[in-house]
Amino acid sequence: MPSHWHRRWPETKKEMNELLQKAPVPKARNHSRHRFTSIRAARIFAAAQAVLGAACMLFTQQIHALLPYILGSVMALSGICDIYRGIVTGEFRRSDTKLTSHGISILLLGWVILYSREHADSIIGAIWGVIGLTKGTETLNRAICKGSAKEPFAGELIHGSIELVLGILLLADPLTAVGHHLFLLGIELIAVGIQAVKEAKKSPAAGEETASLENQAGQAD
Repeated sequence: MPSHWHRRWPETKKEMNELLQKAPVPKARNHSRHRFTSIRAARIFAAAQAVLGAACMLFTQQIHALLPYILGSVMALSGICDIYRGIVTGEFRRSDTKLTSHGISILLLGWVILYSREHADSIIGAIWGVIGLTKGTETLNRAICKGSAKEPFAGELIHGSIELVLGILLLADPLTAVGHHLFLLGIELIAVGIQAVKEAKKSPAAGEETASLENQAGQAD
């Protein structure tokens, strides 16, 4: 066994507690959206999302044919990374986190998709359908919360309703719905990128970044 493995494990209870405090605390599936505080980072993210979204919209059939290989490989790799992080950080010793178990489930799902690649649409449709229902109900919950606080909620209400309908369609007829969902996924990717730029512009750090750029421009003049 390599010597660096011995250094990963704490020798005292205090060291163990310190290591556990540093371990990530994800849910079974992380639904929280990353908010960019840098406009530049948000624009790079939006550009990447736009490229992926356009590819899904323009080359739907080609991507659909390769989808089991792409999605299965990504899920398997993501699961392996989560399991590795769980082992290295000792996260599996905590009962209130799910990083290791999440990694195992994602790894197994990825393997099943790769193994059943010729008939994977039903599996992919079921996975996306459940995710759509979960995301839709969470979005509707935020809409209800904003509505009760007298805040604008129409956008999230519409978004959540669409996600629920798409989730139901994927579960009801996955073989037909997966191809259509790829096209809609392209639209969603582009919309997420645009939303990230909008949120970044509203952040205080983005205001400081804009002011700094303006000052640099003024000094250059």
